[in-house]
Amino acid sequence: VEADQVLLATEKLLPEAEQFVREGTLTEPELVQIRAAVAALREARGGSDHRAIRQRIEDLDQATHRLAELTMDQVVKQVLVGKEV
Repeated sequence: VEADQVLLATEKLLPEAEQFVREGTLTEPELVQIRAAVAALREARGGSDHRAIRQRIEDLDQATHRLAELTMDQVVKQVLVGKEV
């Protein structure tokens, strides 16, 4: 269940990740690493080795760290638009 939730959340962010690559704030190798981690988790999820699934979730978490930072920055900027700080 956790693997499914992580995959769904990550896949929702892939279009944003692609936009960040176009903007130059995320590198192509970082995006490739995210996609590879998604594929590895999807493959592990199909099996019954819970340790492998847990490891792939952690791998995906590591791969998406920069993407999460960029996404949070974007959200904060959108919230602050028009507000004095």
